[in-house]
Order: sequence, then structure tokens, then C-alpha cells
Amino acid sequence: MQPIVRVDGKLVVYGEGQLLSNESAACCPVQTEDGMLVFLHILVTSRGSKVTNISYLPTWDRHPDYTVQPIGEALRRHQAPADELRASYQRTTSVVGRIRGVLEPIPAAVR
Repeated sequence: MQPIVRVDGKLVVYGEGQLLSNESAACCPVQTEDGMLVFLHILVTSRGSKVTNISYLPTWDRHPDYTVQPIGEALRRHQAPADELRASYQRTTSVVGRIRGVLEPIPAAVR
């Protein structure tokens, strides 16, 4: 994954990480299991449209079945080891970033 940043006043999404992968921590850096879904919130008016904010859903690729797990949901449903999910969430949010009211992860935090 790569950070979501402002370029000339506009938010730019460069890289969303893995959504489907046959890589695992056994062969590759653990970060190859991290990904995200990005949601652009767009305001449309009679004068045009603009992205007002971005939210992103950190995901983790579960092995060996390669199921993409939304981290918050996977934690609630105990679908993967909690420590691995929390570590993935932390890696994702530390790379992608946060800007209060403009760029936020879903969920805002995990326990």
C-alpha cells in the first residue's frame, strides 16, 4: 500500500495493496497480505462535482483460501487470528494515513 496524499489540493490514491494474492508470509513480506478498499465521497452540485472526503476499509488476505477479510468484520466474527488482523490494520493505517474528517479508516480503531 501507499499513502493517500494531497497533490495540488486534491486527494490522490496511489496504491491499494493486495485484494487477491497467492503470496503469503511464508514466502514474502507479511505486508503482501494487507490491502484496502477505498471509498470516494463525492459532492455533486449544479456547478460540478468534487471529492469531499475518502474513507478506506483495511483488508487482510487469509491463507490458504485467499479470502479477503475486512479487518473490523473479521475481528468481530473471529475469522482469523486477532493478533494478525490487528497488526495488518496497524500497518495499513500507519502507511495510508488519517486526516480528521477528510481521510478516515473503517473502522476508526480496532481492539
